[in-house]
Amino acid sequence: MMRIYVGTYSGQIGLLELSEAGEITSLRSVAGLEAPAFLGLHPNKHTLYALSETRPGRVTAYTLEPTTGELRLKNDQVLSGTYTCHLSVDPMGRMLFAASYGSGHVHLLPLTPDGALLPEAACIHHEGHGARPDRQEGPHAHCTVPHPQQPYLFAADLGVDRVFVYRIDRQKVRLESHGQVALPDGAGPRHIAIHPNGRFLYVINELNSTVTGLLFDPEKGLLTAIHTQSTIPASHNGENYPSEVALSPDGRFLYGANRGHNSLSVFQIEEATGRLLPRGHISVEGDWPRHFAISPDGRWLVVANQKSNNVVFFRLDQETGMPQSLNRQVALPAPSCILFLSLESAGPARLEGSSG
Repeated sequence: MMRIYVGTYSGQIGLLELSEAGEITSLRSVAGLEAPAFLGLHPNKHTLYALSETRPGRVTAYTLEPTTGELRLKNDQVLSGTYTCHLSVDPMGRMLFAASYGSGHVHLLPLTPDGALLPEAACIHHEGHGARPDRQEGPHAHCTVPHPQQPYLFAADLGVDRVFVYRIDRQKVRLESHGQVALPDGAGPRHIAIHPNGRFLYVINELNSTVTGLLFDPEKGLLTAIHTQSTIPASHNGENYPSEVALSPDGRFLYGANRGHNSLSVFQIEEATGRLLPRGHISVEGDWPRHFAISPDGRWLVVANQKSNNVVFFRLDQETGMPQSLNRQVALPAPSCILFLSLESAGPARLEGSSG
């Protein structure tokens, strides 16, 4: 069995349960709180974190009930930033990171051994502005992503067209500024995906509909831009604001979601250089794909279409990397985040079957 938790702007966290035969055996709300727009998981898979995109921001920790998948409130913490929109968890499970879009802050919260949240221990405010006064009048931190092996945190700031690098001091529980890389003026970096090899990073840019590949030097902790590709076809003339970016678990393919064009862009990754080779686009079968996620086994991709109120399922072709429509969707008000939880003992889920 595989469980899928869905964050929303409608005041609930939804839970989908998929049987081995691919049937949805359960669709229910497992928690209610204000705007739980983004979700994260502790490495031990026993604690789920929900981020309320509010003023001020708030993070809530839940204990995952292993048999039922229900969420039991553990505790919560208020953040010093506003409209916090993204969270991530230290791979060692000792701290949680968050980005506040409204105020341009990066946050660090220590975690107890059982995953409970301790009060904010660090809060860094970015400075500056970008080329677009309508969206870049000041800093807008949009994501924080820790390196899976090295003690570094990467933070994309849409407002100042930069990706910041922080060194994580786990002993003193703090972040030390280590460097930054500038993206093209008006790019609007939003989310980051890190390749399994730890050397390639990919940043999706919300304001100019591109994705930029970066090379990371783990010894020096430095980022260098490799190249940039468009996320939309040249024929598209309407508005478009990319949202999420993610890699297949084997690191062979990269996917980006386009809000406006309402598509997933697909790229193959050149193994030696990390360069992106465009492979095409596929419709998300809905409106405004705010987020998507790939299952841990790399077989399934699920999209949260915020404006059309639907969660849509795709199967990933293991050879070409292209998502294949299953003509299957679930209605859920204002979905905004997809989080997979694989139950190894139950085996992988299969999504073939009837549409819903």
